[in-house]
Amino acid sequence: MGYLRGLKSRVFARILPFAAPLIGGALLVSGFPNFNIYLLPWVALAPLFFALSGRRPFARALISYLFGVCFFGILFYWFCHARSPAWVGYLGFLVVIPVIFIPWGLAAGWALDRRSPLALFIPALGWVALELMMSYGAFAFPWWSLAVSQAENLVILQLASFTGMYGISFFVVMCNAILYQTLAGRAAHYRIPFAITGILFLISLLYGASSLLRKNTPQREPMKLAMVQPGFGQEQKLDAIEGEIVSSLDHMYDVFWSMTMTAASGAYDPDVIVWPESVLPDQWLLEDDMAPRPETAMRLRLAGATLITGVFIENYNSVIGISEDGRYLGRYDKMQLVPGGEFIPWRKELSQVPALKKWFDNAVYQDDTARGRNYQLIKTQYGRVGPLICFESMVPHIARSMTRNGAEMLLVVTNDAWFKFSPAAAQHVALARLRAIENRRWLAQSSNSGLTVIIDPNGRVTAASKLFERQNIHGAMYPRTDTTFYTKYGDVFGIVCVILFLAGILMISIQEKMDLGIRGNPCGDAESD
Repeated sequence: MGYLRGLKSRVFARILPFAAPLIGGALLVSGFPNFNIYLLPWVALAPLFFALSGRRPFARALISYLFGVCFFGILFYWFCHARSPAWVGYLGFLVVIPVIFIPWGLAAGWALDRRSPLALFIPALGWVALELMMSYGAFAFPWWSLAVSQAENLVILQLASFTGMYGISFFVVMCNAILYQTLAGRAAHYRIPFAITGILFLISLLYGASSLLRKNTPQREPMKLAMVQPGFGQEQKLDAIEGEIVSSLDHMYDVFWSMTMTAASGAYDPDVIVWPESVLPDQWLLEDDMAPRPETAMRLRLAGATLITGVFIENYNSVIGISEDGRYLGRYDKMQLVPGGEFIPWRKELSQVPALKKWFDNAVYQDDTARGRNYQLIKTQYGRVGPLICFESMVPHIARSMTRNGAEMLLVVTNDAWFKFSPAAAQHVALARLRAIENRRWLAQSSNSGLTVIIDPNGRVTAASKLFERQNIHGAMYPRTDTTFYTKYGDVFGIVCVILFLAGILMISIQEKMDLGIRGNPCGDAESD
């Protein structure tokens, strides 16, 4: 048993179930922005695996749940910065959502105690299944994907163009499983799985390195951007919009146009001006028939640039485009709404609870944001732009669907002022880098408060702002029409992992029953005369 005998002393065994969830969660978070110590997640889960090994199912479930609480509690502390009473949502999130780690912990702990070579892969396959499950539906929230912890590890990040973010998470968890089995003195038993994993990992690294070294020749002329970052605080925006304070709205409107004219009059001469998410109600820019207001068209003619901006249209969170000659270029309505922020789950039922009625009356928007239905592009003369709004860059399938629909560049408009100077903005950029690599598209992210960035198809940031500084960010994006394996086939890697996870558990269970039968009756049934 090697190291395992020394580690599993009586004192250590008592402390481990309580320490491992905290250690594992903290080490995983250390890889995420703003810490970016991306090597630590590759060993972070090993203590947790020791805690799960040899336990009864109830203990495994409890340890897994505590791990989820610690991991999410540290990673998402910035929830508390959002609109009051955000701490209520944060506590509710920490009580409910970590439950997702219980089935994973039960399966991983069960596999760690098996000697089948297949068992080595179960923790990693199960983790991928968990991330895939949390990437779809109204409650999708894969922000915590281990791929985000590798945002500064550009070599391994290139794998996303084949497997999506799931392949990166798979290798991170596999490395932890290999480390655990090595420390447990079982390395010799898993020589073949170790070798297979090592070969696949080496191929991934070689592919990543070659992708970064390859010179990408532009297919078309660039689209020159100027992204306006006004740096408004969230309280300032809320007071103006919700209070309908005309003077404050006028001031915000004037700031945007002043910064736009400054950007347009400089030496850079941008083709497109980008404003961030939900800048103003649409009537400040558009007529009732959705045609640009004369003042809007006049200003854009003076700027000599197309405008792409976030707006509120009726009850939709939208992105619109207006050309420099005053033509309306179309609109995209946000499809992936944020639970608790843009819609309240079970609003009608919860509002009838006496204890919650006052909160619904005073602290929550009276109507849910309407959900968009189609992946609409903004078609400019410089190329087709696939817009995403705020947390939509968190889920891979929206950027992929935009690309499959013909997007030659991707654009995220967001307002991260809710989260002040927390790591949320940097983590949001890390997610955008994954979307750029998955689809090999240039991607720009325009934020009210920062971070405003331009990202190349290999995930490198080519231009960036600072948080809460009023500034224009200039740069260029190059339209592309090539298609990656991930764009074409989507989450096939994740789906295969789910199938292998279930099949692996079934095969190991069948093999154990067969072995038990053989040991129970080694000579077979005696034949009677």
